[in-house]
Amino acid sequence: MNQGERRIYPVFMIILCACLCLVEGVVRAGENEEKTRIAVVVTPRGTENEAAVAVSVVPEAPSERYVLIPASSIDVQAEGDASYAASAEKAQKTAEQAKRAALEFNLVDAAGLWRRASDEINEGITTALDPGQVAGYMMQAGAASADAGEEDLALEYFRRALGIDTDTGADARISPAAQVIFNMAREKGPIQIQPPPDRVLKKLCSLLGVQGVLWISSGRTDDGLSVSRRLVLSNQTESSSVVTHNAPSGESELKEWTVGERDQIAAFISLSLGNGEKETETEWYESWWFYTALGTAVAATAAGLVLGLTMGQEKVDVVVHH
Repeated sequence: MNQGERRIYPVFMIILCACLCLVEGVVRAGENEEKTRIAVVVTPRGTENEAAVAVSVVPEAPSERYVLIPASSIDVQAEGDASYAASAEKAQKTAEQAKRAALEFNLVDAAGLWRRASDEINEGITTALDPGQVAGYMMQAGAASADAGEEDLALEYFRRALGIDTDTGADARISPAAQVIFNMAREKGPIQIQPPPDRVLKKLCSLLGVQGVLWISSGRTDDGLSVSRRLVLSNQTESSSVVTHNAPSGESELKEWTVGERDQIAAFISLSLGNGEKETETEWYESWWFYTALGTAVAATAAGLVLGLTMGQEKVDVVVHH
């Protein structure tokens, strides 16, 4: 290796390092631009008015910071989760007890066991991933309560079933008394299913493979149609409390209210993501802009060295020796 090559070789290595720094900066910038994935759970599902209102307040406009994904569109095998499996098994055992009690004509015991089974299966995860199963348990609880003469409880559980799936229908085998109460439940409308607590929503984040869960629920209360929302982000220690608003009854007023509610939810998500980024803020020397700036500085220095060495070599070449 001659003297010129020995001078150029380290400069070449500096340029190579600069290129690697620049590539690192570009990669980190791409990682920072990745959108936060948020799964959306809406209750009730179905085609009735309450279900339509819940869906209508989900933000539709695309965001540069996050993407909303319907939880129902994510393929997940939750049966493999220990807590989910234990809850389902417990509810199933209670349901078997309820069936045996009914065969023995212990109707009050059967009704109580069906209500307990429906409460055991409705722990949030099943409601999000398999709402039809939860609604089915509650329909059984409603029918059993009607047969036991507990009309108020029958009405409540029928309405709770509709609060999960408004398209839920009564089994053809239920008693005429139960059918009458179910028809009353449809007239009164579904009871609102409140969004579950943080631990359940964070478990959903893990099962669905997302960074957050937004739960939106609507239903009938004493004050009319009510819509609630709750957002949990997996990287935050605290979530938002349940926010509930009453919707207007008029069609035109409801349409205008829906637009405003949708905008509020979108702004609320962006604000929550901002808080989450502060908690997970990287050090300055880990940021993509640091690597980009370092690469640029090194590249500029290397270019100066190359130019200097080249000019220096040219001056040596023209020296005349006597």
